[in-house]
Amino acid sequence: MDSHERFRGLALPTAIAVMLGTAWNASAAPITWQLEGVTFDDGGLATGTFTTDSGVLTSWDILTSGGKVLPALTYDTLDSDAYGPLPDVHFMTLDSVRYLRLHFAASLSNPGTDPLLTSPIFTSYECGNSPTCSNIREVTAGEAIAGGVTAGEVVSVPEPPVAALFGAGLLGLGFIRRRSAAQA
Repeated sequence: MDSHERFRGLALPTAIAVMLGTAWNASAAPITWQLEGVTFDDGGLATGTFTTDSGVLTSWDILTSGGKVLPALTYDTLDSDAYGPLPDVHFMTLDSVRYLRLHFAASLSNPGTDPLLTSPIFTSYECGNSPTCSNIREVTAGEAIAGGVTAGEVVSVPEPPVAALFGAGLLGLGFIRRRSAAQA
């Protein structure tokens, strides 16, 4: 058998192995999170919602009430910027005067309850006079809750497990080897 025939005999199994081994892009639906019980150490509160879609903040409307350190302020999609990477959510007014950082325990990628972290290392806080961040008030408690996804959307897209992909690849290689041995 010449090399051209051998190549033609391997083309289909190779194509199948490549298709099985290629990671499929999974797209998640937007998830709207509701802040619950978020309190600051100066007596203020944070309430409102934000929406994530595939790890990106897409909309937000969060009100922080006044406390001993900072007055009330609304962070929304029109008057502030937001960025990640999740689970560390940052909101900043367009004039960079106020800044809110909410650090969650998980990635905010699945509906459910995700508590805010309040440890000294991964603290959640709000401050004034960015970027120096004076007048800091730390979050003492709270969580984000998402009971579901935006109406009409699919919650998750199934992906093949790694073991199944690996097994399919080994099966394909075994088939190629057996076929080659039979033709020899």
